Amino acid sequence: MALDLGPIQVVEGPKHSRFPSCRSLFIDDREKIIIDPGADAAILQKLNEQQPISRVFCSHYHFDHIRGNGLFPTAEIWINEWEGECFMDRRNVAKRVGILEVWGEAGVDEWLQYIQQEDPPQTPFSPSRNPLWFSATSRLDGTYADGEVFDFGEVKMEVINSPGHTEGHCCFLFPQQRAVYSPDIDLTTWGPWYGGSDSNIDLFINSARALLFLDVDWIITGHEAGIVSKVDYATQVEDYLAIIDRREDLILDALQTPMSLDQLTAKGIIYGGSQYVEQDPWVFAWEKVSLVHHLERALQQGRVGYLDGQFFAIEVN
Repeated sequence: MALDLGPIQVVEGPKHSRFPSCRSLFIDDREKIIIDPGADAAILQKLNEQQPISRVFCSHYHFDHIRGNGLFPTAEIWINEWEGECFMDRRNVAKRVGILEVWGEAGVDEWLQYIQQEDPPQTPFSPSRNPLWFSATSRLDGTYADGEVFDFGEVKMEVINSPGHTEGHCCFLFPQQRAVYSPDIDLTTWGPWYGGSDSNIDLFINSARALLFLDVDWIITGHEAGIVSKVDYATQVEDYLAIIDRREDLILDALQTPMSLDQLTAKGIIYGGSQYVEQDPWVFAWEKVSLVHHLERALQQGRVGYLDGQFFAIEVN
């Protein structure tokens, strides 16, 4: 299979598009389009100077996929219809990303104060206080829906809602190029991320496997893996999803000793160490919310019990 993306250019972010950046797409067509402006800022700015971008499409509201919105002051900013509220009221970002759930209104207020500062003190493992949050969420010009098709000229793009990572997380299908852009179903060695209040593990699994039913040859991930053939994706996605099961095994092993949610969170099972949750309040929140999703799932499956504020593993024969 020969890779020919035509007018679609893949734009890398720093360190092979690792979080907190991402891989962007530039569509050089009748319309000049950027998808997920989280790539190298200098490259994105140069593209806009050479030929002004008309529209920016954000696959979802997470920082690494919207951080460059402010680079395109004359472009329209679009996001999926579920998450448009995040660009109309920033408190909806905090509600969806887990900050309201874990830290309450005080945590939301603190975040809003930090991102309006020119040079706020940063946290070590997340972009929680990065001022780009503020510029990236400053306006909304349009929303798109699942199944909607956009015609940019030579390139046609179909929206595919792929929830689980977030409620509105969308992939973008390019039928003529036989490719799909998959922002955060990304095959990273770290594994699937479902640490938001609007995340869902089972929906994530379904969305990841559903890409195999698309009539494409290539999957373009938002981070690290890059351009992957559909044949390779079929194998790699199962390895990627198996990380969910490994995390669950670690949780059940820890719960051989009954403990509270906060005690379990302090172990840093999802993020790979207690130091991450101890030093960064947003990582603590993502760890805790991820565990909530795991525990709710395990409770439904009868693999975990709950009594007097403590969770405990149940032996399954």
